[in-house]
Amino acid sequence: MKSSTLKALLLTTTKDLGQSGPDTKFGWGLLNAEKAALTVKDKNSFARIEEIATNPTNNATDELVRTVTASGCGPLVASIGWTDDEGPEQTSADGTDPTISRLVYDFDIMVRQVSPNSEFRPWKPSLMADRTNNATTCSGWFDVSNDNYKQVLILSPVVGANYEILIRKSASSPATAGLISLIVTGIQAPPAGVAAQSLALSSQVSNLVATGSAIKWYDAAVTGNLLAPTTVLTNGTIYYASQTVSGCESTTRLAVTVTITGGAVPPAPTGLAT
Repeated sequence: MKSSTLKALLLTTTKDLGQSGPDTKFGWGLLNAEKAALTVKDKNSFARIEEIATNPTNNATDELVRTVTASGCGPLVASIGWTDDEGPEQTSADGTDPTISRLVYDFDIMVRQVSPNSEFRPWKPSLMADRTNNATTCSGWFDVSNDNYKQVLILSPVVGANYEILIRKSASSPATAGLISLIVTGIQAPPAGVAAQSLALSSQVSNLVATGSAIKWYDAAVTGNLLAPTTVLTNGTIYYASQTVSGCESTTRLAVTVTITGGAVPPAPTGLAT
């Protein structure tokens, strides 16, 4: 992975210490190597790691959009990082702790719950002049323009809700594309598999194929009944698979329509009821 991806991964998975959010004493928190490693391990199911080579137009309004589904098993954290070009040199004439940004590339991030519409903005760290104050959240786009890492924290996301991750590029940034590292944790995805599967007569739920961790099969897309592996499959029926990672089961499920081949299903026997 790129250095900006590694940095974003480590900062996204830290254990927050001291004041909530980034602060001048503990920074972004205590390094959690185990959580970072699990994020890499689960990147195709309950986490997302993406190195984005394309850029939105540098007009502060054009957007790149990624959509994720919240697992609800913990906070949803979305962050971006990038390796910036060399900015203007700081000199003694700039004074002590100048606040003027020296970023060359400036990207920003916001997360929006799709329905109902709720917006979540990144942390705004306190400046050195008020370094004992708590960090706040940004009030609008590019409210923070002096850091090449930005993080949005949603402490209590709605289980199974879709969230859009929006990324913009400031008008002061070069038009040339810069690589953006995106890290998202606290999300979920259904197991992978073929949506239409043909199986032999008398096949069971255990014969269905889905790729993931700790697969479970249900008779409905939401809630429904957990099916035993020995349940005999019915022609034309849709079965739904979830996966469980680190104790968190996906609420989104893979839908599989079954076609029974190799002979007609025999009719039920007839006879007198009494």
